[in-house]
Amino acid sequence: MKYNIAIDMGSTNTVILKNEVGVALVEPTLVLLDGGSKKNSVIAYGKDALEEYSQIKDNLQLIEPIKDGVISDKENAKALLKHYLEKVGERPFFRGNLVWLLPSSISQNDKNEFINLGYSLGYKNVDILPSSIASLQELEVEYNNPYSHVIVDIGGGITDVSVVYKGKVVQGCSVGVGGKDVDASIKNYLIENYNVCLTDKHCEEIKTYLSSIIPNDFFNVFKSP
Repeated sequence: MKYNIAIDMGSTNTVILKNEVGVALVEPTLVLLDGGSKKNSVIAYGKDALEEYSQIKDNLQLIEPIKDGVISDKENAKALLKHYLEKVGERPFFRGNLVWLLPSSISQNDKNEFINLGYSLGYKNVDILPSSIASLQELEVEYNNPYSHVIVDIGGGITDVSVVYKGKVVQGCSVGVGGKDVDASIKNYLIENYNVCLTDKHCEEIKTYLSSIIPNDFFNVFKSP
């Protein structure tokens, strides 16, 4: 099946890929609410939410609808994704085929939550592709390759480890340590050794700079096996 759009909705960032476009959006998985109102009305999404929250914190709630790779707040997850889809030009009606890029180790119930979210947004068909399989596709590893591959996907909240053989995940697990823990370690190290305190954003930039080995991460999930 050919997919119109692929979504990797992680604890830290949401990545949307479109057919014939590539990476269409990379933004924080964040929703900013007005905590002073009875209805908790939405003020901003993504990077705008992070920017406004850093300037004015009174009565504001910064919500993370995805935690440890799974949906923790259905309502705000849907609102955030609806906003992002409109931002990349997805029409609200007659949407085609969607594929979620998810950690291979999450439960079937959690996978069903993502599937239901996709259908609630109007997509005709919704499927799941393990992020480890998407990684191998980008690396142009053939499905009939005779070797096994160990894929380590470090997310914001968890690290997903998968053993992939001939296009299938034969074993996988999740470790409750992710990019946010690395950011915190960098921050604590600088405080303890240099008496310097950086913001979370700057710690993340240091981590990204030191750990990146390729100029651009791009998963082409639209290739046919």
